[in-house]
Amino acid sequence: MNLRQLIYLREVASNGFSVSRAARRLHTSQPGLSQQILALERELGMTIFIRERNRLLGLTRDGEQIVARAGSALLDIDHIREYAKAATTLDARPFVIATTHTQARYVLPEVLSRFAREHPNVRLTLQHGNPAQIRQALIAGTADIGVTPYVLPSVRDIAVFECRSYRRIVLAPKHHPLTTRKQCSLRELAKHPLVTFEPSISARQTVLGVFEAAGLAPNVILSAIDADVVKACVERGLGLAALAEVAYDPLRDVGLALVKTPELFPRSVTHVTIHRKHHLPAFVFDFIELLSPRWTRAKVERELASRRGGATPAQPIRPAPKPSAQTSV
Repeated sequence: MNLRQLIYLREVASNGFSVSRAARRLHTSQPGLSQQILALERELGMTIFIRERNRLLGLTRDGEQIVARAGSALLDIDHIREYAKAATTLDARPFVIATTHTQARYVLPEVLSRFAREHPNVRLTLQHGNPAQIRQALIAGTADIGVTPYVLPSVRDIAVFECRSYRRIVLAPKHHPLTTRKQCSLRELAKHPLVTFEPSISARQTVLGVFEAAGLAPNVILSAIDADVVKACVERGLGLAALAEVAYDPLRDVGLALVKTPELFPRSVTHVTIHRKHHLPAFVFDFIELLSPRWTRAKVERELASRRGGATPAQPIRPAPKPSAQTSV
């Protein structure tokens, strides 16, 4: 077994089991690629691919395990190269953050500004996506970290760190009758049309779930992709919206007004997600600490080391609470 065979195996599996397509991507010959795969099967003593004449149709049960382990081994090799490159070319590489629109628009700019001043040689890239796309970017190694309000679906090698939280507030068009009330209940809000996110965005269900739990059925008049569009629709009188407070600036959003309510909805939480097997340059830990000062490099690495090799916890890793005045030293 050699590295070339593992690469050939991965490319064939990721290109729809087309040997010709994989050969073109690898700039090699189709017969040579096929021979290497057959040689690997002979060495392992098992059949990796399901075949029909000269075509590959899929993976055998053993093949699924072999391809998964080959992908993991190749990822580890890539990380060794990344580590060596980072160690010899300090700060001379891009820093890719996979994130959502709201985080990129409202949470990250101040942190990115401070980070850029401290690391002027790092090339920052924000890669927008939904939770599934952020997770895939981490797995594929096309992003260094993720910054998201969502806890990504459980993946063994992805750690989730809770960094910031924001209250969810209710916004209405300026001069809306509810804005003059001292406090509005959930039942009163349910009498008015609601502008919220598209079904693919989990914040929608977070808000609607509160109404449903109270036996209320709000009239969702419009669904939008991001907070800016939601606010624009509210400003034009389409309805109310429940958004993270970080998305509202009274000086900028002059066409909107706050509806006074108790804290009716779960808080919006900013998480940093990290692939446990990725090598992270020192500046990535600096970024995480700027976003959440409690998460120092030592604490992040300690949490990663303590859970490496185990399943990702169902709940995000939360920073330890600050010591009280009585116990501080």
